[in-house]
Amino acid sequence: AAERERTVVQDYLLEARAALMVGDTTIAVLRARQALARAPRDEAAREVLCVAPFNAWLHGPLTPDPALRTACADAAPFSPVARRALGVLAWRAGDDEMAKDAWRGLSLQPGPERDAAAAALIMSGEPVAPLDDAGLTRSADVLLLARALRGDRRAEARLRARLPAAELARQAENLERLFAR
Repeated sequence: AAERERTVVQDYLLEARAALMVGDTTIAVLRARQALARAPRDEAAREVLCVAPFNAWLHGPLTPDPALRTACADAAPFSPVARRALGVLAWRAGDDEMAKDAWRGLSLQPGPERDAAAAALIMSGEPVAPLDDAGLTRSADVLLLARALRGDRRAEARLRARLPAAELARQAENLERLFAR
């Protein structure tokens, strides 16, 4: 019976992650809640309850959302993506130090959130250390974009070689909008 229950929870999480990947917030949240009903402390389900609504929030007016901030705070102890999202939510709510603290920690850790956190620090006005060619080559697009938006011509050139102009313009507009004051 325990094995069957674990399988049901994993099925819910698989559906939640698939819905998250295609941008279906409603199904992602529904399946994560169904998983949590069977496994109340499941970390993957708690992460989806932060990330899915956060992704939808990014396409809205970017107004403070206390419920979303609570969901991300719940997942932040074990989820780097939730910590980064929590930093963005704090930034948008005017809590600059909490945001920067979250991003500083992530920017020092290896993993997929490192470059996004470093980009957030740059966009929040933190000083930028120069990168050598190898560093530019290794950097994720979001980090190159933040550096380019802050005047780094070498990062801009690398990014232009990676992305079509229309996609670069779309991403730049979204990043500037997220950090606008």
